[in-house]
Amino acid sequence: MAVTIPMLMAAGPAIGYFLGSFLDGYFGTEPYLMILTIILGFGASFMETRNLIKRTTQENSDE
Repeated sequence: MAVTIPMLMAAGPAIGYFLGSFLDGYFGTEPYLMILTIILGFGASFMETRNLIKRTTQENSDE
C-alpha cells in the first residue's frame, strides 16, 4: 500500500493531462479541457485512495 497510494495520486492527474491535451488539440480549446481533466483526475485519485484505505481498514478490522 505504501507504493499504491502515491501511484494513484500521480496517475489520475497525469492521465487527465494527456487526455486533456489531446482533446484540446482536437477541439482547439487550449488549455480549458486540460485543466478540467486534471482537476477531474485529482478528484478520481482522491476518491480511489479513500476507497482503498476504507477497504484496507475493513479487512484489518475483520481479522
